[in-house]
Amino acid sequence: MHKYVNFTVILFLLILILCPPAGAAVLLDRVVAVVNKEVITWSELYKMMEYESTEQMKALSEEDRMRVFKNNEALFLDKLIDMRLQLQEAKRTGLDVSPEEVKEAMENIKKEIFIDR
Repeated sequence: MHKYVNFTVILFLLILILCPPAGAAVLLDRVVAVVNKEVITWSELYKMMEYESTEQMKALSEEDRMRVFKNNEALFLDKLIDMRLQLQEAKRTGLDVSPEEVKEAMENIKKEIFIDR
C-alpha cells in the first residue's frame, strides 16, 4: 500500500510539472509573416527595430519605446519582408559575395567617409 501511495504522489507531481495549467502558458514568440516558406518571427522584427533605433529612441523608457515600436510594426515588417525577398532572389540567381569582397567594400566606404571630411 505504501508503494502505491508513493507512486501516486510521484505521478501527480510529474503531471503538474510537465503539464502546467492552460492559464500558465507563456508565449515566447510568434510568426508575423511567411516569405516564400521562410518564417519571420515577432522577436526578429523587434530585434530589427531595436537595431535601427536612434539614440533618442533608445533613451525612451521601455514602455514608451514599445509603444512607438507597436505603432510602426507594419512599416518595419514591410522593410524586413523586402530584405528577405532580396536575399532569396540573390540566392536563387547565384549572387554570392566573398568575405574578402565585403571587407574591401567596407574599407572603401571608410576611405570615402574620411576623405570627404
